Amino acid sequence: MAKFNKTYLSLLVFLFLSCNIAQASLFETKEFSLGGYYKNIFTTSKTLDTKQGYYSDTNRLRLDAKYKPSDNLLFHFIYDNNMIFNDFSKTPDFDLIRQKNQKNLAFLDADRVISDKDHFYWEHLLYRGYVKYTSDKMHVTAGKQAIDWSRMRFYHTLDIFNPVSPLDIEKDEQVGVDALNTEFFPAGLPSINLLYVPYKNRSRNGWGVKISERIKDYDLGFIAAEYRKERTFGVYFDGNLKQAGFRGEITATRDDTQRDFARVNLGIDHNFNPKLYTVAEYFYNGGAQDNPEQFFSSFVYSEQVLSMFKNLLSVGAEYELTGITKIANYFIFDLEKGSGFYNPEIRCNATTNLDLCIGAQIFWGSQQSEFGDYQNLFYTQAKLYF
Repeated sequence: MAKFNKTYLSLLVFLFLSCNIAQASLFETKEFSLGGYYKNIFTTSKTLDTKQGYYSDTNRLRLDAKYKPSDNLLFHFIYDNNMIFNDFSKTPDFDLIRQKNQKNLAFLDADRVISDKDHFYWEHLLYRGYVKYTSDKMHVTAGKQAIDWSRMRFYHTLDIFNPVSPLDIEKDEQVGVDALNTEFFPAGLPSINLLYVPYKNRSRNGWGVKISERIKDYDLGFIAAEYRKERTFGVYFDGNLKQAGFRGEITATRDDTQRDFARVNLGIDHNFNPKLYTVAEYFYNGGAQDNPEQFFSSFVYSEQVLSMFKNLLSVGAEYELTGITKIANYFIFDLEKGSGFYNPEIRCNATTNLDLCIGAQIFWGSQQSEFGDYQNLFYTQAKLYF
């Protein structure tokens, strides 16, 4: 108990000092800036295997440092310190959290688990760490970064290197990937994006090519990539259909078992007025695998297959109640088995540097369907910027 109290006290001291240091003018110069946030996420649900109730309270201190010695050069480092108080650390559900450690996912292991005990999990990690050179004709980024190729809102077919599940509470958080990322912008020609993604096992090294061009109202692109022995070719478009946004992604993939399949993702969204935003997407996943045991137990596997069934329809709407409060409602329907997912959420920008959120994830459907085996989940979030 004494060790636990010292651990908790050290984090509070670290948070206090970091908030005060980050606001000091000494660290806000033309070349250097230090900011970040403290975030609390509280969730309660039931485990997938035993259906016993559990809670999880995540406390994250993020420090975001940028050093720009010249107009062309940027050093960017984001350091996370995460503490999770919980009562389900001995279940398979919590193993999915452990699997996100970079010793399993990245070329450079920048994660360290400080403590992994009953009711308490503590880790620190380098969330982002890269050097970026920019000029009018070229951008080069080397290090841990996010590779955002997808244009979709729910299932991200083209986020090959660090996908995010539509069921993630923090949809803006992506596990970083170590890469050499080079973009060329030749005058009068399509832009070219080249990627090299090293891995500990050289046979699993990755690469990617994206060629993109703006034609009238549409961004058009072609991609080719290989990651974790899975090779993908695809095209995308993103533009306007009258007053609505219209986008799509089509890919052909050969996975590490030499299985060939196609994926098609089509979406449309529209702002009916400044306060109301709506979106709908259809996702055909030829790579779906009806293997719930592996899907629910392996983070990497669920990233690769994306869903267990092939036909999914996603719809959503956001409405601004006041200048600081917004409500959102998102649905995903499994068109083959009739199961569904509903995510209502209320967000509030309480002060200039404080965001609050309360939401739920409601599931229905038969067992062995896309969503029928999940358990309802409720959550709150508080995010304090400094």
